[in-house]
Amino acid sequence: FRGVLVVPASKLHDLLSQATPNEIYGQHPLAATTPNRRGDILAHITRRIMASRMPRAVFEDADSSVAVSGHCGGRFRAGYDWKVDGRRVECKSSMMQWDSSNMRWFFRFTAIKLPMASF
Repeated sequence: FRGVLVVPASKLHDLLSQATPNEIYGQHPLAATTPNRRGDILAHITRRIMASRMPRAVFEDADSSVAVSGHCGGRFRAGYDWKVDGRRVECKSSMMQWDSSNMRWFFRFTAIKLPMASF
């Protein structure tokens, strides 16, 4: 399962004309929580949606015995969130942020892990 959400800027005109993230996100509970907690919540929701759309797939928790570095580690150091049919899944999220220097909105994702063959 792989999906990309593309929203034309023309559909976001009213949203993008807002001056601050606070005006966009308001008092939404996800906006008020820490990035780690927000990521945990969104990963949980994402996994449940994937499971509902892929009822025959095998979902497994991340291997907690070995971290990406090769050292012993817990589930939170595994380098991925879960497996689907043996493929690693890492759920990433980001809040839209305003770059006042360049007058544009952006998303920042960190710690993206690409296959070694991509380099």
